Amino acid sequence: MDESLNRVVEPELMNGIEQAEAYAAADFSSADSSLMSWVAQEFPEGIGPLLIDLGCGPGNISELAAKQWPKLIVKGVDGAEQMIALANIRKKLLPQSISERIEYKLLNLCDHYQIKLLKGALTAKHAISGISVVSNSLLHHLHDPQHHWNAIKLLATPGSVIVVNDLCRPVNNIEYEKLIRAEAVNMQPILKKDFCASLKAAFSIEEVKQQLIEADLNYLSIVQRSVKYISVLGRLR
Repeated sequence: MDESLNRVVEPELMNGIEQAEAYAAADFSSADSSLMSWVAQEFPEGIGPLLIDLGCGPGNISELAAKQWPKLIVKGVDGAEQMIALANIRKKLLPQSISERIEYKLLNLCDHYQIKLLKGALTAKHAISGISVVSNSLLHHLHDPQHHWNAIKLLATPGSVIVVNDLCRPVNNIEYEKLIRAEAVNMQPILKKDFCASLKAAFSIEEVKQQLIEADLNYLSIVQRSVKYISVLGRLR
């Protein structure tokens, strides 16, 4: 029987120009649209007045969220300068009715002072008390996942929506190779390399459950949406 696949961390930031541009140019529309449609179904009343897209990358989820909810204000934050630069370039191509509701900011998830300043600035600027948080494909990048959950607890407001979507690490090398053959056959070399590394850096469902217990967030639900993805969702208490 094949041995279990142990986690292998990858660089926390995707800040190389070639890497960032390849990621921004890649077509993740199917997976991203599927995620946002699922979120809309889970929260038919909406996700509140303001959303923070944690680890926004080039802005895929930020843009989709702003389109999905026409009154939603979206703040995309990321620790990689190259990603924020690309997100701002893409923002200029959007209709004004969407772009005027999206802002991007460089943010270090490990810096609690920065996070608290951001939350205070958003609350003051928009006179909004409800701040929801979405995170897509960020968790597996972090060497210490508690930085991720702590940032969510600092940014979100009680009663607000939390959605975390991420890759799920295959249980063993056989499943890993099977998923690579199924998902990465047509990927550009740089994207395939990143995808392979990300799968190995991802967490299992049991590991995510333990993270939520440690963060006092174990009241949130965990859903395995496919062989590839797991999602955590609920409202902050």
